[in-house]
Amino acid sequence: MRWVDCRSYVGPDRRVAPPGLRIHERRRKDLADQAPPLDRELRHLRLMVLDAHGEPGMTLLAERASAVALLAEAYREPAIADILTGMSESLLRGWHEDPRAFIYEQLDRLPGAQIIH
Repeated sequence: MRWVDCRSYVGPDRRVAPPGLRIHERRRKDLADQAPPLDRELRHLRLMVLDAHGEPGMTLLAERASAVALLAEAYREPAIADILTGMSESLLRGWHEDPRAFIYEQLDRLPGAQIIH
């Protein structure tokens, strides 16, 4: 699986090879690379909580959690993917108070859910 991590999109590369030359191709650079290690992305997600302020910050964190859930599924870690997907959906529903306690509670569940290969 190839992985894209840039300002506008994080997640698996959804592009397919075009059948021939495309005249008006918008993408000039191939930003896709090999998928990163899951442990690194989980640590990065935990660090993102520190910068998540307000609704825009929580939305960005929820989108990143969804992308890491897709990565967890690719690494055959369904329990981690389920936790991250649930956390992401909860964050997107909105919060009236600071959701950091909930986020850290969910992230603390991840090491116990990881399958040892």
